[in-house]
Amino acid sequence: MLASKSECLKYADIQSDVSLAIWKNEADRVLTHNKHLHTHIDQDIRLEQLADVACLSTYHFSHMFKQSTGLSPYQFLLRQRMTLATTELRHATPITLVAEHCGYSNASRFARAFKGAFGVTPKAYQQA
Repeated sequence: MLASKSECLKYADIQSDVSLAIWKNEADRVLTHNKHLHTHIDQDIRLEQLADVACLSTYHFSHMFKQSTGLSPYQFLLRQRMTLATTELRHATPITLVAEHCGYSNASRFARAFKGAFGVTPKAYQQA
């Protein structure tokens, strides 16, 4: 038997509500990981770990993360690290400590990433 137009619309509304609830739950899990990324900014964070904790596939987690933040998890992490770096450099924190606090294995890698992000070296930024 064919469903009436009103039954189809009612079903569509229910489906929409369920989809929205599922998306909101997943978005909440992704936002929780934003906090996790910020808290563990100095550590090596793998996408697989984040997805496992959120109980999502890596693809789905990445997609949901980008939808909620506008950035991939990696881009988000880099932005957070560079934001922390600029703050610490303005407070005259030694560059080797800034690199360590931002999760870089050495000052050279940090300097390359910083120059790539801002077009100047950490030392030049700190002296400006």
